[in-house]
Amino acid sequence: MGEADRSSIVAVREELESLVGTTIGEKYRLERLLGFGGMGAVYAAENTFTKQDVAIKVLLDREDAEDETIKRFVREAKAGVRLVHPNVVRVFDLGHQAATGWFIVQELLEGQTLRERLEEKPKLSLREALEVLAPIASALRYVHERGIVHRDLKPGNIFLANENGATVPKLIDFGISKVVVRRTNSLSVSDLTKGSTIGTLDYISPEQAVGDENLGPTADVWSFGAVLFRLLAGRPPHESKGLAVIGKLLREDPPRVDSLEPTVPKSVADTVQRMLVRDPAHRTPTIGKALFELLSDRVVLDHAWGRALARAYGEACEGEMPVIEDEVTSTSIRAPAPTSTSSAKTWLPWAVAAASLGIAIWALLR
Repeated sequence: MGEADRSSIVAVREELESLVGTTIGEKYRLERLLGFGGMGAVYAAENTFTKQDVAIKVLLDREDAEDETIKRFVREAKAGVRLVHPNVVRVFDLGHQAATGWFIVQELLEGQTLRERLEEKPKLSLREALEVLAPIASALRYVHERGIVHRDLKPGNIFLANENGATVPKLIDFGISKVVVRRTNSLSVSDLTKGSTIGTLDYISPEQAVGDENLGPTADVWSFGAVLFRLLAGRPPHESKGLAVIGKLLREDPPRVDSLEPTVPKSVADTVQRMLVRDPAHRTPTIGKALFELLSDRVVLDHAWGRALARAYGEACEGEMPVIEDEVTSTSIRAPAPTSTSSAKTWLPWAVAAASLGIAIWALLR
């Protein structure tokens, strides 16, 4: 970075810091600057009426602020305000004022993004990866059921929030989301981004890379698979610089994740591979199905942490899993049915014992 670039960053920071202590939207007092980019910033703030702590995303009014940038910003607020899920960031308000420009009011999150976590630890274990991504899959299924495709799922848009001593993954940033069905109070068709390659190249689907206007939830399934691949392998599915990634997306299947990280179970690698099929018609069809395949995997259910995830997120799975007893907690969880042979071996001795006991009691009471 040159001296001129550093000076420019310092100047922008000073400008943004000067807004700390001011009130926007007549009731949101900016308390501290959390971060900033070329077009705006995020502040910790307080609602002076309710005393609620919130985060304020400000899109600064500048001469180089393109109409599409503003549209994406407004679209993020309109999409986010409709979504109420424990693993989706809450959006409360959208406003505009001449002094600062457009701003979004959302819940204040303390923690770090998954991207920042990966800078500290480039590769995660299967347990760590699923503990982060099972909640995000649940959030995506909720979002898809409401006719919204996120279209920019990546580690930078997964926030690991600290809540009461626990880490709660949150899906953030709906700036390039797309409404795919008409619903009451849904965004208008004019709000949709059409015919352009939008998203982060390491995680976008092949159909998104070529600007397909008819993106459906399977685009997010690809991105979810790409993020899971990245967590387990320590690298994205395709490694190329710049736009060369698009060429690989369109011409080459990704390598198997277990070929890069042999500790990944084959069955889990198979599930990841099905999410990364280039043709969306043959890809895992829904995020609920992908979550079902992950959480019903016997390798996962053999561990107490896997059974805990199945209990917590089984309802978000698309697939019926019979109930079994967790031998540790004696609470019911959803899991795959045993084979008919193993079932017979399990219930037959108990049936014989119960019949013998019944005969004995009958004989005593005669």
